[in-house]
Amino acid sequence: MANLDWALREDEVITLYPKRRIRLTIYIDKVVSSLPFPSWMITSRLDKRKFPDVKYFSEKRLLRMSSSIATVIALVFILVPIGQLYFNVDNWTNWEKFGRIIGWSCGFWIYLWLCTLANGHETLGASASYGSLLVVFLGLTRR
Repeated sequence: MANLDWALREDEVITLYPKRRIRLTIYIDKVVSSLPFPSWMITSRLDKRKFPDVKYFSEKRLLRMSSSIATVIALVFILVPIGQLYFNVDNWTNWEKFGRIIGWSCGFWIYLWLCTLANGHETLGASASYGSLLVVFLGLTRR
């Protein structure tokens, strides 16, 4: 017990803060923990055998699930706008092209806000870069 005397002193205690979590992981944790049935995707097999009535969500599984969802959303933000701009560019007016680029850029900004730990100025800069890439791609697809 003598080795732990330093922990009982008031001036020697260090407060440990939990690490920051991605917003998507927080939302998945809230949704899955409110489900009435056992969550087989996030609870490990060992926990299910030991405690069949308890829901325990490991941080590793939550992070894996949220990163899988984020990867699928990222693929959508890469493939769908480029496909739209490539195949339908001749049928749209300039305002429709402008609206699509603004819409996809705003959607990308929401994706970054939800799926990363980036600050506001970082997400805004990345969304502006994404919009400029779509504009460049739009200029390359003119026939």
